[in-house]
Amino acid sequence: MVQRRDLLLARLRSRGALTMEIAPGKLSTNLVNHYLDVKERSLI
Repeated sequence: MVQRRDLLLARLRSRGALTMEIAPGKLSTNLVNHYLDVKERSLI
């Protein structure tokens, strides 16, 4: 199952998708930080 997930994430990333792999308890903080990073790089 883990290999399948890694393969899926790699395929998404190779097609330009921005992905995050984060434990549910840390999602809020990491999501905001990732959003700000993406915004700063003018990717949205």
